[in-house]
Amino acid sequence: MDISTYGAFPGNGAISESLEAQVFSGPSNLQLFGTLPIKSSTTDAGSTPTSFLRPGLVMGKKTSDGLLYVYAPTAVDGTEVAYCILAEGISMLNASAVAEDKMGHVLLGGIIKASAILNLDNQARRQLLLSGRFFIDDDLQSKPAFLGLPLREVNKVADYTVVAADNGTLFTASTGAVNFTLPAIAQGLAFEFLNLVDANMTVTSAEGDNIVCQNDIAADSVAFSTASFKIGGWVQVQANAAGTKWYVKSFAGPTATVTVAT
Repeated sequence: MDISTYGAFPGNGAISESLEAQVFSGPSNLQLFGTLPIKSSTTDAGSTPTSFLRPGLVMGKKTSDGLLYVYAPTAVDGTEVAYCILAEGISMLNASAVAEDKMGHVLLGGIIKASAILNLDNQARRQLLLSGRFFIDDDLQSKPAFLGLPLREVNKVADYTVVAADNGTLFTASTGAVNFTLPAIAQGLAFEFLNLVDANMTVTSAEGDNIVCQNDIAADSVAFSTASFKIGGWVQVQANAAGTKWYVKSFAGPTATVTVAT
């Protein structure tokens, strides 16, 4: 039953069409589907009405009740982890227009179509890849960065402004001083920087005052610029879940000097 027309007067009305988005790529027998419970209070802010959840929504599972909710990257209740993709649209209302828990048809694994997925940010991408159950059609060769190896290694011999598309890259500096300027901060971005030459290597925030490092929660940049502590200088820079701070971790050893500018 189409609840949106329930109780309407008989006769001709506005044309109503529904098109289910195909969120996966390839034969359906290569995908992993399931049916899981969704919390009655779950809404889709981009839908009209919001009680209708559109196919393609990234879903998270709340730790306390084990139910699905729309993925919320800044939450701290389990829904900040992308768990599955809603495969079919579903209204959270019953025939009396009252919200109730529903069983949703979801995609638990397979190749997903990035263009059809809703709220697929960088953080959700990494989490889905880390699950080992998903591939993404616009980046089939990608692997989760920094929980094993970086996605790729790129050498720079001059100053470089990093872009979001470089996400997961290990940058090396091999000729002279190099300053790496980070992109606009966003959830899910992470990079590594390794100095291969006896020259200064600096990593600078585009916004300033948002790098968290040694004894500073609002630094502008970090650098390996002290004599005898340049070659082998190595840091990982990762955006926090809120997309407001860059977290810096040094791999250069406890005696390496990191110069912090504020």
